[in-house]
Amino acid sequence: AYTGNGNTSRTFTFSGPPRFLCIMGGGSDYFLLAVQGAPFSVCYGNGTKDYGTPSWSGNSVTITVVDDYRTDFICNASGKSYFLIALTEAG
Repeated sequence: AYTGNGNTSRTFTFSGPPRFLCIMGGGSDYFLLAVQGAPFSVCYGNGTKDYGTPSWSGNSVTITVVDDYRTDFICNASGKSYFLIALTEAG
């Protein structure tokens, strides 16, 4: 779990290379999915959807706001609580 900081990007680091990321929370039931190799992450919340840009490097993934600077659509709204799960490469 983590608390959003309101920045337009957020980096998550794991014990192995992440291949899939799922985040939920934000007080309005936001739901983000990111899959390594896909050009966008997708987030649904508050009756609408938007996208983020994932950047995968080593044991980390950074999700960045695409165009409207709404940090809730990358599950990083300031002061909001989020829960995440990641599938990482074995080994």
